Amino acid sequence: MYVPRNQDGGAITDALVGEIKAEAKGKTKRASREEEEDGKVVRDRGGAANAGAERRRRREREPAPRRQLVAACERMDSFDMAELVLRSGRGIAGEFLPALRRAPDAPALALHAAGYVLSAGPRDVDSTSWDNLAALLRGVRRLATSGRAAPPLEARAKEATAMAKKWIAMVAGEAEREHQRVAWARSATWALLQFVAAYAIAGNLEVKEMMVFKTVGDRDGGAELIKSLGLPDRATVVALRLEILIVSQ
Repeated sequence: MYVPRNQDGGAITDALVGEIKAEAKGKTKRASREEEEDGKVVRDRGGAANAGAERRRRREREPAPRRQLVAACERMDSFDMAELVLRSGRGIAGEFLPALRRAPDAPALALHAAGYVLSAGPRDVDSTSWDNLAALLRGVRRLATSGRAAPPLEARAKEATAMAKKWIAMVAGEAEREHQRVAWARSATWALLQFVAAYAIAGNLEVKEMMVFKTVGDRDGGAELIKSLGLPDRATVVALRLEILIVSQ
């Protein structure tokens, strides 16, 4: 039997087929995106797990901090910390980071310990003590970048800037008085660089004050650290010095 066909039937059928195809295509794309996202989540979790495992391995390799150092951190005793920096010799350097994890406020502890070291006077602080202080401050910086919950470093910026300016003046004064204290000045400047990095105060220093970093070489990535902080490297220091001399004439 002949059944008359609706004149619009073909167009309607084509439209329905098109919608079905588009919907199927959309589902395929969504499924593909979901698979990619699931894969990314797995990769991210794997990366995070690997990073966590690496951190644990690093901690296992760290030396166990001595009892006095742990006590100074737990009690936030900056005077005892300064004494350990000054009197313990080079053997303590690797113990600062694991001990600082016990401190309620590591940035404040290290800041005030550095203040005690500076107040001791240049004659009472040898190169080893400066290296120890640098290790302490580097530990503060590593804690700040590790994601560990800690008081913000910016809260100490004003106090740290004033201390850095005093530090710079002391280093410059000693270097001018006695040329044979070059090694001492270099160690003091290296500790100062760690201090500036730890408390993020590079932007608070004047051009003339930045010149003190001309003695820092590539020790332990010093040149890269100077660059990352926006401080001048040796070549820039020379150019700045010439510019200042020209302006002052």
